[in-house]
Amino acid sequence: MVGKTNLPDDTSLLVSISREAVDFLAQDKVKVSGGKFRTAQFSQKGSDLNPGTYKVEITMPFAGLQSPTVQAVIGRRGEKN
Repeated sequence: MVGKTNLPDDTSLLVSISREAVDFLAQDKVKVSGGKFRTAQFSQKGSDLNPGTYKVEITMPFAGLQSPTVQAVIGRRGEKN
């Protein structure tokens, strides 16, 4: 999975994909580079994901847990816009 963002390079993100109907959840930690991020290929026990609707969530850990270079852009508490 590939995504675009306006977050600064080196920002840590957590990408989660889930499907309630089959009790499936997978996650990957990624870093932003060049305004983009890329996850590992998600699979279901090594096979392609079953057809269906999946929910994708992308979260950023608290600003205070980000690298100093990221904090310089977003603030220690995420207060910079």
